[in-house]
Amino acid sequence: MAQQSDSEKFRQTFAKRLRQAINDFGYTGREQKALGELFGVTGQTVQKWLDGTAMPTRDKMPRLASILAVRRTWLEYGEGDKRPSYAISEQRGSAYNEDDIIELKESEINLLLAIRRLSQQDREALEHIIMSWSGLSTG
Repeated sequence: MAQQSDSEKFRQTFAKRLRQAINDFGYTGREQKALGELFGVTGQTVQKWLDGTAMPTRDKMPRLASILAVRRTWLEYGEGDKRPSYAISEQRGSAYNEDDIIELKESEINLLLAIRRLSQQDREALEHIIMSWSGLSTG
């Protein structure tokens, strides 16, 4: 049995991370056409990335990472955390200190990713429901 070259190993490990990020985003990886449209490439190109037979170009990698809400260095090289540390302040728009920071949990990030997949109309309806229920304003 032939031994894999370093470039083949690199492509295979990238493909594994890409499949994981795509699954986290709510796709199975079998929707190559839809993923191609999302990433701005053909479905065939997505299939090659997922098979580990090709890699995205350098200019495509940041877009993939941004769409999938993962760090580019994690996606491309497997380095560092999969996701950036997301944090928000309860005191939006005003000065705040470290005690005001809320770190988002993985489940909260996954909810945000699910919301991103909704149509604009569905997102607005969901926002209205959530804001009405929670007593928060949208403005």
